[in-house]
Amino acid sequence: MSDRADVAIVVDLMKRMGVTAQDLVDSHEMTRPVPTFAEIMPAVQDATTVASVMAWRSAWNKMLQKWGKLRLDDISPAQAQGLIAWAHGTAQVRRTSSAPGGGAALKMY
Repeated sequence: MSDRADVAIVVDLMKRMGVTAQDLVDSHEMTRPVPTFAEIMPAVQDATTVASVMAWRSAWNKMLQKWGKLRLDDISPAQAQGLIAWAHGTAQVRRTSSAPGGGAALKMY
């Protein structure tokens, strides 16, 4: 917990810098919000090659299905692990798969 001396140091430093408490509030309001998965995915797809889009489309669609409305910084490691488990559980294993016992989806994660 800060004491009066700490607060006085901060106030003095702000005065020297010409910064007011309102400047801090205003600068916070001006920061860009972290985008959602749905907002960022079109830019990700536009920035990658056609081959990458084809390879990752399924994974990206799963992310959008589960997390489309969530901000990128809203996802915890446990949620990411849950998505991987869900992707494994819903992956279709085709008879033409080159991977024994599973397809590329199981190896991708």
